[in-house]
Amino acid sequence: MKDLGIGIIFEKENINTLDAKGEVLLTILSSLAQDESQSILENCIWGIRRRFETGKHKMSTKRFLGYDTNETGKLVINRT
Repeated sequence: MKDLGIGIIFEKENINTLDAKGEVLLTILSSLAQDESQSILENCIWGIRRRFETGKHKMSTKRFLGYDTNETGKLVINRT
């Protein structure tokens, strides 16, 4: 789009992609966002592995037909 002279203006951040400063700032912000996304992914994977190591499970039971959870969080058959 830049070759066609079409720019994108981010009003909130005051970034214009046709401007050299705006392009550098957008590159830096996207790099930071990618690093943050990678960090969140690694934290999620670590948490899942940790739960596996301790034998705990995390499962949504709101739409889990035929089962409920008791006070301790264990699955019990819903007989109603």
